Amino acid sequence: MTTIIQAFFANLKVEIINNKKDFFFKIIFTSFILSFAIWWQNTLSMFTDISALNIPVGDILFVIIPKYDLSLIYFLGMWILFPLGIGYAIYKIPEKIPFVIFSFALFFFIRGICISSTYIGIPPDHITPYLNIPSFFNLHLNIFSLVQFFRNDLFFSGHTGIPFLISLFFWDFKIFRNIFIIISIVMAVTVISMRIHYSIDIIGAYFITYGIFKTSVVAYAKIEKILKV
Repeated sequence: MTTIIQAFFANLKVEIINNKKDFFFKIIFTSFILSFAIWWQNTLSMFTDISALNIPVGDILFVIIPKYDLSLIYFLGMWILFPLGIGYAIYKIPEKIPFVIFSFALFFFIRGICISSTYIGIPPDHITPYLNIPSFFNLHLNIFSLVQFFRNDLFFSGHTGIPFLISLFFWDFKIFRNIFIIISIVMAVTVISMRIHYSIDIIGAYFITYGIFKTSVVAYAKIEKILKV
C-alpha cells in the first residue's frame, strides 16, 4: 500500500510541472469542496448545540487526568501550529496541495456527520477556551472563532485529528511526521484536561483520521480521472 501511495504522489509532482493550468484548476475545485465541507460541519455543529438531547456522561480519563486550564496551548495549536504545518506542507510538497485540500474537506465532511450522530453533551465542569489568555488574543478569537457556538461538537476531536492528518502528509519526512504526532498527543491531553472532549473523541480521532487519509488517496485518484475526461 505504501508503494501505491508513493507512486500516486510521484505522478502528482510530474503533473504540476507539466500541466500548471490543470493543477491550479484542481486547487480551485478542491477549495470549493473544502468550503462546502466547512459549511456542512459548522451547520451540523450548530444543530447539535441546540439539541435538547446533549447529556454529559462520565469518563475514566477525567479521573486520571486532573482538570487544568490549558487555553494558551489550545490557542497555539489551533491558530499557530496547524497553519504553520499546512503552510510548510505547501512549501515542502507543493504537488500535494490539491490532495491536501481534498483530504481536509473529507475530514470536515465526515466529522460533521459524526457530530450530528452523537448527542453527547460537553461536561458541565468544562473550561471554556480562551478565557484566561491575553486580551489581545481574546479579542482576536472572539471575532474569528466559533467556539462560543460549538460546545457539543465532540466526536471526533478536531484538535487531535488535524495534526495527525498533517503527520500523514509528512509521513516520508520523519522529523515533521514525529513533530505533528507529538502535537496531536499534546492537543489530546489539552482537550481532556480542559474537559472539552471525552476519551472516545480522542481515540476515535486517530482511527477515523487514518481512514479518511486512506480514503482520500483512493477518492482523489478517481476524481482526477473524472476531471481529465
